[in-house]
Amino acid sequence: MNENLMAIISQSVSTTVMNLLLFLFYRKIYESFTREIIKAYNAKYESELMQIQSNMQFEHYTEINREYEESRRVIHDIKKHLSVLESLTAIERNEKAGEYRRIIENEVDSLFSGFQCSNQILSIIMSQKNMTAESEGIRVATEVEDIEFDFISDIDITAIFANYGIMQLKLVVKLNHQGDL
Repeated sequence: MNENLMAIISQSVSTTVMNLLLFLFYRKIYESFTREIIKAYNAKYESELMQIQSNMQFEHYTEINREYEESRRVIHDIKKHLSVLESLTAIERNEKAGEYRRIIENEVDSLFSGFQCSNQILSIIMSQKNMTAESEGIRVATEVEDIEFDFISDIDITAIFANYGIMQLKLVVKLNHQGDL
């Protein structure tokens, strides 16, 4: 009887160990599966957040561009008035009026001396990043070939160049303003 009892206990222990091993195996599979699902959801939400950020940046630069175009129209009108003033100055030979006209014209010209290229969104982004850098005391020299970006959507241009400009500024600030941008 002792042998029967030992066989039953041995079988019971074997079954328990086997069940425990199966439980641990299934638990590991479940944990791995759950971890992969969490990674997938995190990647999805991170992607969605990046898209939202890109959309917000694009809307911001679009609004700045609209304001910029309105400013250009106003400047154009001011230049017409300055031209009339110049004509009147020439007729009446008033030197002070001519000097005043040149001062105003120089001020108006300096308003739009930022980065310019054929892509308006890129012009706004680069001008804004240059102004930010200059406000931090960083000298900015930009030389680029003016190429068409019609193969890239405006929202992608916004995401690429806005983030690139931020990275450059952080790098220069980290280097304690040692160097130019």
